[in-house]
Amino acid sequence: MSRANEIGSGAARVWYHLVNMTLAAWRMVLAIARRDDVRYHLVKITVAAAMAAGMLLSLKLWLTERHYPHVPVWDGLPIIPPPWDRVVFGGLLLLLGLTAVLPRARWPLLAFVTVAGLWSLWDQSRWQPWFYQYLFMLAALGVAASDDPEHREAGLNACRFILAATYIWSGLQKVNFHFATDTYPWLMEPILKRLPEGLRGWAAAQGWKAAFLECGLGIGLLIWPLRLVAVALLVLMHATILFCLSPWWGHDWNSVVWPWNIAMMALNLMLFVNTPKVMPWHIIWPRRFLLARVTLVLFGIMPLFNFFGYWDSYLSAALYSGNTLDARVYLNSDDIIEKLPPEVRAKHLSGNELDLFGWAIDEMNVPPYPARRVYRGIALALSHSSSDVTLEIDERPDWQTGKRERTPERLDHR
Repeated sequence: MSRANEIGSGAARVWYHLVNMTLAAWRMVLAIARRDDVRYHLVKITVAAAMAAGMLLSLKLWLTERHYPHVPVWDGLPIIPPPWDRVVFGGLLLLLGLTAVLPRARWPLLAFVTVAGLWSLWDQSRWQPWFYQYLFMLAALGVAASDDPEHREAGLNACRFILAATYIWSGLQKVNFHFATDTYPWLMEPILKRLPEGLRGWAAAQGWKAAFLECGLGIGLLIWPLRLVAVALLVLMHATILFCLSPWWGHDWNSVVWPWNIAMMALNLMLFVNTPKVMPWHIIWPRRFLLARVTLVLFGIMPLFNFFGYWDSYLSAALYSGNTLDARVYLNSDDIIEKLPPEVRAKHLSGNELDLFGWAIDEMNVPPYPARRVYRGIALALSHSSSDVTLEIDERPDWQTGKRERTPERLDHR
């Protein structure tokens, strides 16, 4: 046998085994999907593991002891000093672990949701999109934890709605010039550079279509004849994003969303495969399940108000959308500059302009929370008087042109 034939035969064997492994995995998913009790527990374990991974990858976000300013919901909340912040963080991880290993116990789930929800009030930067999504999925699964199959299915349907609504609003948030011409080409660059030169320009110009496609796939998850196609394409979408953000082939960027992409692939398969009897109204309005009404409002209706400035972008699936507020922070006092940590001054201070985005990513591994009140809170935390710091807000870009207006913010110390 020639060398070429040996290589061809070896490649064929590898391909044959890969196909068989894929088919075996798919058969396992189908078998799991026929057992709603197994489906429920696997979804619960997946969300708990993804939450734990996200929190561990953004450790400083959850601790009091850090340099990046905290912006609590209410200034009167008492500071939780070290080491008690680490005790709270360790307790949250313990509750997630108990959620995974105690399949029939609901108290670890509900205790985690309660403590994590309260802990997030001490810093609004903790309201990252993945945390918000996981928290309400765990709440739905915790409330639905019972031996009643109908109640358990209602909890799964609430989780299905959260996923579908996330894709719908995420796609609509991306329907803008900035995403199509900047965010999308940057995100896809690791793939674009591997394409033939003739295809590269065409693929880079598909940002508008990608936004509408994501929205359409979210709608497709609600409708059974389209559901399997939507699942397959969404799994492919998340695999593509993971490839583009990975340290091996892509940008090596924003590692906190790597487990989110993996979890979303798994959740799409677990929640939507082999569900021909799950109708759209079952997902949107599960019977006898009050928490589903809450998720309908928070994930289905409130994101609409974000387009009018009345609801936060990160509570409206606007991550990587190119459609959020940005902040420019200028330090006008040498005394304020000297109080910055040396590493922040060295890496994130250009002249007197502070790179808030880079500081947040470097210290907490998450972007700044893009809300006007949070930017104001950070600026006030850095200053002693209104003249120490200047804050300017780059407003959301015009969806057709990408142009932003810049608004100076008045900082009043009270």
